[in-house]
Amino acid sequence: MKPFSRKLKATCGIGVLLIASCLGANSSMAQDQQDALQTIERFYINYFNFDIRLSPNATAPSPVLSIAFAKEIQKNALLCKKYSDWICGFGSGGDPYLNAQDHDEHLTARNAKLQVRLSPQRRQTQDKATVRVQFYLFPNDQTSLRVLHYRMKYEDGQWRVDDIVYDDQRSARQRIRAEIKSLLQTTK
Repeated sequence: MKPFSRKLKATCGIGVLLIASCLGANSSMAQDQQDALQTIERFYINYFNFDIRLSPNATAPSPVLSIAFAKEIQKNALLCKKYSDWICGFGSGGDPYLNAQDHDEHLTARNAKLQVRLSPQRRQTQDKATVRVQFYLFPNDQTSLRVLHYRMKYEDGQWRVDDIVYDDQRSARQRIRAEIKSLLQTTK
C-alpha cells in the first residue's frame, strides 16, 4: 500500500505543479493584455487632451506602431507624394484615430464617454491582443458613436498598434493596401 500512495502523492504533486504553472501563465498573459489595453487608453486620454490651439507647433500624440504597420504607412506616403493634389495617404481623408472628419472641439475623454476594453470576440495571445475603443464624437449626439478595434502586437519590448479596424470592418492596413494597389495601377 505504501508504494502506491507514494506514486499517487508524486502524481498529484506533479498535477498541482502543472495547474499552478498554467494559472501563472494565464495571469501573466492577463497582465500582458492589460498592458496593451493601458497603452491604448493612455494614448486616447492624451489625444483627447491635446489642444493644437494651445501649442500650435506641437505634434499631436500618436500611438507607437508595429514595424510592419509603420512601413506600410511609409510606403503609402512615398507613393502619395506623386499625387499631392489628391486626398492620399493614411489619415488624409480624416482623423484615423477618431474615424471622422469632424468632432466636438471641446472633446475630452470624459465627455466623449471613452471606454477601452479588451475585445472579447477576438483571440488574445501572449504577443497579440485586440483592444476595443468606444467614444462619442459629439457628446450630446448619441448617433456620433465610434467603435474601433486596435490589433496590438508585442514587439521590441512594448505593445504597438499593428492595425486599426473601423466601424465598416475594414482595417487601416486594408485601406492602405487598396490605395497602394490603386496608385500602382494608375502609374502603369
